[in-house]
Amino acid sequence: LSGRAFQPTDTAGAQPVVLINRALANTVFAGTDPVGRRIRIVNPEYENDWRTIVGAVGDVQYRRLHPDRQPTIYVPFSQTPFMWAYVMVRTTGDPSALTRSIKGIVQGVDPNLITAPARPMTEIVSGTVAEPRLSMLLVAGFALLALILASVGIYGVIAYSVSQRTHELGLRMALGAARVGVLAMIVREGVLTAAIGIVMGLGAAALATRMMQDLLVGITPRDPLTFAGGAVLLLLIAAAASYLPARRATRVDPMVALRAE
Repeated sequence: LSGRAFQPTDTAGAQPVVLINRALANTVFAGTDPVGRRIRIVNPEYENDWRTIVGAVGDVQYRRLHPDRQPTIYVPFSQTPFMWAYVMVRTTGDPSALTRSIKGIVQGVDPNLITAPARPMTEIVSGTVAEPRLSMLLVAGFALLALILASVGIYGVIAYSVSQRTHELGLRMALGAARVGVLAMIVREGVLTAAIGIVMGLGAAALATRMMQDLLVGITPRDPLTFAGGAVLLLLIAAAASYLPARRATRVDPMVALRAE
């Protein structure tokens, strides 16, 4: 983001330098350029470990899909060697087939080095998302159950309401109303009633989705396609719930409908 990256000249005998990420720069050096400033690494192994910031980099997602946004520093390995390191190898074939070759190469560099078991990146990523995946499966299961209950409820209420209007429908047709016109009126009223409820439900859902912020990756809690898809589905159910009983009622002879209790 600013400054420079590590150079081959950043060796053990050179001036100690570090890179910092955006989160640390915004926390400690908000509003100013951190390049050229000094920062101390508090570590019992390194006394008076003051280092010069030579560059700022973006935030990196290390342990999960969501950005960590944790203050982070990077040091040249030659200036601060670690007892262990990760090595990532890219391949187009089966990763497990390279395990023995990789260990052989490491042993060829230094027989005293110990290599930990190699793991494919798909396995690492899968383990990282296991907990959020389980949470989302539970949420999706309850959401599907709620959708089914809402669909059955909408259908049952509208169907019962239409069936109670059999006498009214017979009277309308006896006075000359066309079956198609009566059918369209019933469907329109049912869909309009459902639409009012759906709009109110979408408002409540928009507020409730804030609780799912940490479970979503790649989409926002107020994803337009998701909201639109749910609304359209419920509208279709309301239309079917209005159409089917209204269709049965309009097929009844008007005189029979007028005698209906």
